[in-house]
Amino acid sequence: MPARITLRIDGGAEVEAGMLRLPGDPGWGTHYAFGDVSAADTGVTVTAYAEDGGVLFEQHVDASPRD
Repeated sequence: MPARITLRIDGGAEVEAGMLRLPGDPGWGTHYAFGDVSAADTGVTVTAYAEDGGVLFEQHVDASPRD
């Protein structure tokens, strides 16, 4: 499980995602974040970090306007 997750709205701010942990065995949960993606120039980049700060995963999602 990542230590933290961020969303960078390209051309804008970086937002840290919160974590919602749900009870049960095995435990599970989800990450959530809020940001104004209408300000995205090209898209949104999601990055998951390990406890030591290393990048576990990074994904760019294209949000370019469609013709």
